Amino acid sequence: MFRFISIIFLCLVMTDVSFAQVIDPPVKNWFTATPTSAKNLARILGLPQILDAAKKRTEQNSTQQLNVVVAQLKKNGVPEEVVVEMVKRADLMIKRVANSWSTTEAAEIYANEIAMSLTTEELRDAEEYFASDEGKKSYDAIIAGQAKMSAYISSKTTEAMNTEFAEFLEQAKKISKEYRDKQKKP
Repeated sequence: MFRFISIIFLCLVMTDVSFAQVIDPPVKNWFTATPTSAKNLARILGLPQILDAAKKRTEQNSTQQLNVVVAQLKKNGVPEEVVVEMVKRADLMIKRVANSWSTTEAAEIYANEIAMSLTTEELRDAEEYFASDEGKKSYDAIIAGQAKMSAYISSKTTEAMNTEFAEFLEQAKKISKEYRDKQKKP
């Protein structure tokens, strides 16, 4: 049983390593070459919702990081029109990154890995377990833990981005000044 939970937890953590915005259509008709038990298990575990949430969460994180950069640019006297133009380009970059992966392909990879890692009997057992009250409770605990872990990582990343980007800009100003000073010397 621990093996099932470990596999599911690993897959969940891996699906959270993703980028921004939900542009793909909702995940429908997503398994074509995967055994039925793996498809059912992925559905029971809420894979479409996990993938959609991962994209949305990462878009929010990207937007928060962009806001940090914008605040630092403004604080350091970058003209508003330059900031506006940079934000437009950054938004475009975030959208391109968001579209760099497909929820459909991710779902297929997930289900195929389950199908390849477990025997038919193990798949049936996992499907039964996670469809049961005990399995649902275990799964809910895994999801709750993942959500708190993701929130922690996001919070710490935002804090570090605030601090490190401010330091980076200070260093960039210093390097730029040193360069200009060298250019002025005959």
